[in-house]
Amino acid sequence: MTVNEQFPGPALYVTKGETIIVDVYELEP
Repeated sequence: MTVNEQFPGPALYVTKGETIIVDVYELEP
């Protein structure tokens, strides 16, 4: 998966029990 034209995408650090929301947008060139 690429995020903001980066591969791999940015690292996500999640603490146990923490809830995260990740919005992913596929932008056509």
